[in-house]
Amino acid sequence: MLKVYKTIRQEASKELVEHKSRFVGHILKATSEEEAKNIITTISKQHRDANHNCYAYRINGTQLVEKYSDDGEPSQTAGMPMLDLLRTKDLVNVVAVVTRYFGGVKLGTGGLVRAYTKTLQTALDQVAIISKDTYSLLKIRVPYTYAGKLDYYIQKEAIVVKDTQYEEEVYYELYTTNENDLRLALVELTNGQSIIKKLGEVIGFIERGKMYEE
Repeated sequence: MLKVYKTIRQEASKELVEHKSRFVGHILKATSEEEAKNIITTISKQHRDANHNCYAYRINGTQLVEKYSDDGEPSQTAGMPMLDLLRTKDLVNVVAVVTRYFGGVKLGTGGLVRAYTKTLQTALDQVAIISKDTYSLLKIRVPYTYAGKLDYYIQKEAIVVKDTQYEEEVYYELYTTNENDLRLALVELTNGQSIIKKLGEVIGFIERGKMYEE
C-alpha cells in the first residue's frame, strides 16, 4: 500500500464530440476494486445504448491494482491510453469510464487513442487533485508554563490541531506525519515534562488548515 498518494478531491464528467461520435468521460473515486467494478457496472447500465463503455482504474490496496478494458474498441486504443493518463497523473483510488456513442465516422487507431485520452483529460480538468498521507493522531499533555512554546512550534510547523483542552494542564490532540521529530521537539520544548499518547493513525489530507480523514 502506498503511504502517500494522489487522488481526486471530487468526481466529474465531461462530454465531447469528435468526428460525430459523442464521448462522455467520467472520473470517480473508488477505494477498492469491488467498488470500482460496481461503478463501471452502474455507468454501463446508465449508458446501455452506447456502443462502448471503456474503463481504467488504479486502486491503492495491499498491492497497487490496475485494470482496463477497451470494451470492443480495437486493442489498446481506449482503456490502455486512459490507464496511461492516470499513471502520468500518478492518481490512485480512481476509476475512469469513457462512454462512446458512435457517430458513423471511423477514427482509426490513432484517432481513437487521442479521443479517449482527450475526453478523460477534460474530465480530469474539472477536479482538484489532492495528496493523501498517513498521519499519527497524538494526545499531548503539557504544563501551562510550556504551552506558549508548543503553540509557537505548532504554528511554525503548520501542524493541524484537532482539539485543545485547558484543565489542570493543557491537552492537545493533533496530527503529524513526523511523529519522531515531534516527540524529540517536545522533550526540548518542555524540559521533558510533556506526556504523549498515540491515539492511532488516520489517512487523510490537509486543506486550508483543516484535516479531512478518509
